[in-house]
Amino acid sequence: MPIYLKVNNVGQEESIIVKAVIKNQQREDPISVSLGMMFETNNKLNDLITELGL
Repeated sequence: MPIYLKVNNVGQEESIIVKAVIKNQQREDPISVSLGMMFETNNKLNDLITELGL
């Protein structure tokens, strides 16, 4: 099942919506879960990754 994340970048007025699929999960404690996600690439996501230096 796909999930959608809204990403706000400091200094940018517009948020971007990123589509991802959960690939794995692990319960850390009773209220926390770690998720491994695979992101669907798009131009806005690529620009954000480049801007962040990742």
